[in-house]
Amino acid sequence: MLPRPETINHSAGFSLIEVVIIITVMSIIAVPLTLQFSQAGSSWQLNEQVQTASQLAQGCGEELLSTRRISGHAAALTYSCSGLPASFSSYTRLVNFSSFSSTACPDSSCTLAEVVVTIGGDERARLPIMLADY
Repeated sequence: MLPRPETINHSAGFSLIEVVIIITVMSIIAVPLTLQFSQAGSSWQLNEQVQTASQLAQGCGEELLSTRRISGHAAALTYSCSGLPASFSSYTRLVNFSSFSSTACPDSSCTLAEVVVTIGGDERARLPIMLADY
């Protein structure tokens, strides 16, 4: 004997069309979120490179100043920061020297030393240091 139509229990749940619509909407929402996470990863890497380069530039500047102090503040116009630990082999440090004139150095007795740190050819840090001859 078949049950009468009014006594058939319909189970609660989603139809196939509703499930497909939900999956489509969730996919559309997930795409921008995925892009945000990928950009956060590259931003984190760039930030780490800038911080490391800044620390390497500061270290080179300290070496330059200590070398000048040891040599009696003689002009150190050929100094280069060449020694880097192996873990920083992808970074390069270059020291550029140029004449510097300002109200603090009216007779051009100052030299501007700029420590430039690059990685893969891209500049990540620049540290200017004013050197005065005593």
